[in-house]
Order: sequence, then structure tokens, then C-alpha cells
Amino acid sequence: TLEGADGAIRQLSPSAQLTLLEVQTSLKALQGTLGELDRNVMHSDAPLQRSAGQALGEVQRAARALRVLGDYLQQHPESLLRGKAPDAEPGPAAPARP
Repeated sequence: TLEGADGAIRQLSPSAQLTLLEVQTSLKALQGTLGELDRNVMHSDAPLQRSAGQALGEVQRAARALRVLGDYLQQHPESLLRGKAPDAEPGPAAPARP
């Protein structure tokens, strides 16, 4: 049985070596991919970080605008039915004082 096992191991060795080389190549490619991911995601100046910061800023501005609208509607609920009151029209200009 040992002679049979030894023969089987010798037959598998070339394919096992080829498999190990393929695994090594795959691991190197994975290492490169993870390095790119680190550069594009984890660094503070990475594109994804900048985009996320910009999106958060937009959400904050939208929330602020909704708060202002809510405050205005609390003070002027009739504006929902009538619309915003027109701005005061400028009257005749006052004469200039000497």
C-alpha cells in the first residue's frame, strides 16, 4: 500500500505544483486589488471619501431648508392656501433732503 500511495503522490505532484502556482498568482492579483481598494476607499483624500462627504453636505443643506420651511409654515399656515404674501411694493420715492 505504501508503494501505491507513493506512486499516487508522484502522479499528483506536477498538477499540485501547477495548482500552487495558480494559487500564488491569484493571491498576488488579490493583493493588488486590495491595495487599490485601500487607496480608493480608506484614505482621507480617496474619491469615495470625498463623494461621501459631498453627499453628506447636500443632505445637511436639504435638512436645513426643510427646517426653515417648517418654521415658516408654523408662523404662516395660511400660506398653504393663499401662497406667500407679496413683498411690499415700493412707493413713490421720498424727496431728497438738502
